[in-house]
Amino acid sequence: MMLSKEDRGRLEAGRLFGPLGLEEVGHLLDVCTIRTIGPGEHLLEPGVPNQHLYVVLDGELLVYPNGAGLPERVSLGL
Repeated sequence: MMLSKEDRGRLEAGRLFGPLGLEEVGHLLDVCTIRTIGPGEHLLEPGVPNQHLYVVLDGELLVYPNGAGLPERVSLGL
């Protein structure tokens, strides 16, 4: 994965990797894919197994743990 300078700065400023810097986890990022989702698009669906880790690099992601018909529980994003 080729991170932009801006995305790299966001990851370095966050605490996702704890005390590890991007130098130590860069090999993991090499096998990652950047996925862009649009307004109203679903990233995950209730009842559908997920085997991936998603990191919000820009924007906001609303989480509806009990289904889209109910108020959002959490808002994630930068």
